[in-house]
Amino acid sequence: MVHSACNLFSRGRPFGAPAFLAALACLLYFVPGAGRALEYDRVAIAGGQLWRILTAHWTHSSPDHLAWDVLVFAVLGAALSARNPRLFRWIVVVSPLGISGTLLFLGPQWHIYRGLSGVDSALFVALSTVLWKECSGTKRWFAAATLLLFGGKIVLEATMGVALFATDTAGYDVVALAHLSGGGAGLLCFLLCRQDQARRRPVLPVSLPHLYPLVMAFLNRAAR
Repeated sequence: MVHSACNLFSRGRPFGAPAFLAALACLLYFVPGAGRALEYDRVAIAGGQLWRILTAHWTHSSPDHLAWDVLVFAVLGAALSARNPRLFRWIVVVSPLGISGTLLFLGPQWHIYRGLSGVDSALFVALSTVLWKECSGTKRWFAAATLLLFGGKIVLEATMGVALFATDTAGYDVVALAHLSGGGAGLLCFLLCRQDQARRRPVLPVSLPHLYPLVMAFLNRAAR
């Protein structure tokens, strides 16, 4: 067994939940009509179809789009789940809410959205931050550099209007705002899940069961 503090897969059995969720995204792609019924649709959400706030991120527009998003999700999800399964669970719930909420408030020009890329961004930022916190020396600087590269990717996507990896999105716009808000959600989840090393308690007295209904009520009001 590898005991290095900076080995990505050094703890636990990380593959169960990320593999299941990645498989779910693949399954939904092949179910006829699932994409249309579950994608982020601004008008439909305003009409009361609030499930789209969460489900949109598991729908995809093309095989290329699906492959890139699911591959990145599986790798980053397994790495993060191995190190901090609680943080992984937070991101799976909170980042879709944060991304969809950001699009509702700040992206009125985007009426349709699909994909795990925003959640992938949350996983990437959270994992890089975890490694930066746990590692030292060159590895710590490498983690910091990955965060800078993520920022550069967002700038390029916003400027060019195209994805740097998935090239076929079947007419769906690349929404840099979703990636940016996903990264912000990843950092927020990291901060919420930080534990007091002495007491082993969360820094903030909040848990997912308490947060979820509050966020959904807030987004419901925003959609109307």
